[in-house]
Amino acid sequence: LTNFNTEHMKAITDSGVRIVANQVSYSVIDRRPEKAMVAYCLEKDIKLLCYGTLLGGFLSAKYLGAAEPSRNALTTASLKKYKQFIDLYAFCNLSLSLSLSLSLSLSL
Repeated sequence: LTNFNTEHMKAITDSGVRIVANQVSYSVIDRRPEKAMVAYCLEKDIKLLCYGTLLGGFLSAKYLGAAEPSRNALTTASLKKYKQFIDLYAFCNLSLSLSLSLSLSLSL
């Protein structure tokens, strides 16, 4: 399979079809498979084939210390998708940091 979520994998296995593997996006930024898929795959002996582990090179030395690439510099759909993951992840971390800081300030 490719890009099937856990719910759809369950429907397939519940119908009696054995799934050998599912190919999904999985990285330190895109950790969606950890919510339920990893456990389900371990339980059913389904292999995960992961792509995007380096986010199209964004997590490589190529971008270390480099300026943020413009939207025009992102020449493939994959690079655009990975950049969206990075932007979302950075926003979530910033929001969490601000929430924790505010919470600590209010409790003093």
